[in-house]
Amino acid sequence: MAKAEPWGAEAEDLYAERVKANVRWLAEVNQIALEAAAGMARIAPSALWHILRGTNLPSFKTLVRLAAVLGVEPGDLFLEADALRQKVEDEGLRPFTLRRPGIISPPSSEGSEAAARNRTRPRQGLWAAQQAA
Repeated sequence: MAKAEPWGAEAEDLYAERVKANVRWLAEVNQIALEAAAGMARIAPSALWHILRGTNLPSFKTLVRLAAVLGVEPGDLFLEADALRQKVEDEGLRPFTLRRPGIISPPSSEGSEAAARNRTRPRQGLWAAQQAA
């Protein structure tokens, strides 16, 4: 029989710990400083530090933005560490672009000038190595 997922306060603590660990690991894999990740996600660095210390839970909007910057789906931030590492190893990380200020979205197939102007610096780390291979 499968182990039941926790709920209530127990689940809140569990998922907060997973998000903290996964954000730190993904920032390291992408070679992005945590302050830079906060800026790229358009959240205050202090908000990210509160999330990483466990004093505040992130909003859905914040999770979506952080996941986009870190190259994963928002739900991936809730995965156990081993499952996330396996998924990244199997599928890689997604690149991202900023189409409009404050809006993070996956790259489009159309190459518009606005999208080109809003692109952030090239990714480093695992994603760049996979693209070069």
